[in-house]
Amino acid sequence: MRKLCISLLLFLMGCTPSAEQPDSLAGAESIDIDSARKEVFYWHVDDIFALTDGGFVFIDQIPEGITTLVDTPAKDLLLLATFIQNEAGQVVGIGSEHEEFHRPLTPEGKHDAIWTLLVSGRGTLIGHEIEVTTQETRAFLEKIRQMDEPWSGEFIARGTIGPAANGMGVVIGGTGEFAGARGYMTEENIYRGFDGADYDVRTRLAFYLAN
Repeated sequence: MRKLCISLLLFLMGCTPSAEQPDSLAGAESIDIDSARKEVFYWHVDDIFALTDGGFVFIDQIPEGITTLVDTPAKDLLLLATFIQNEAGQVVGIGSEHEEFHRPLTPEGKHDAIWTLLVSGRGTLIGHEIEVTTQETRAFLEKIRQMDEPWSGEFIARGTIGPAANGMGVVIGGTGEFAGARGYMTEENIYRGFDGADYDVRTRLAFYLAN
C-alpha cells in the first residue's frame, strides 16, 4: 500500500472554510432522503494518481515530482485526482477534489470541497460540501497510532457538516445522465487497518438525487 502521511487524511477532513456558496443549495432542501435515488462511489489511497498542494500540510505528493503549488497564486489550494470504484470495487471513472483553505490550519477546522466525478458512459456529477475533523475521529487516530501492534477493524469517519441544513453536502449539477442533478451528498472515510506506517482506508461518496 502506498504510504500516505496522516496529515493528508486529517487535512481532507478539516481545514478553515472559504466563503459558503448559498446558490449551491437551490433545489436540494425539498428532497426526501428516504425516497431519493442513491449513487455511491468509492476510492482508496492506492487509487490516487495526482495530488498536489501549496506545501501548507505535510503530504506525500503524487506522483513524485508533480508540479507544486508552493509560491504560486494557488498556494492555498489542494487538488486530488483518483480513480473511482463502484460497490464491487470495479473502476467506473475518475474523480477530482478541489479544496481551498486559509491559514493557520487547525485540527477541528472546516474547509469547502468541490467533488467532480466523471462516470464512464454516464456523465458528470458535481457536489459541494463543508467538512470537519471530529473529536471522535482525532481520538481514534491517536489511539491506533499509539498501539504496539497492528490494528484491524472498521471505523467510519464522517466529516461532512453542510452546507445543507441537515448537515449534508449538496449536489450542484451534472451532465449526461446527471444533467440538472440536485440533491445531497456525504463523504466518509472507512478505516479498516493500520500497520504502524500505512492506513487501509477507503473513502465513500454517497449522492442522494431527486428521482
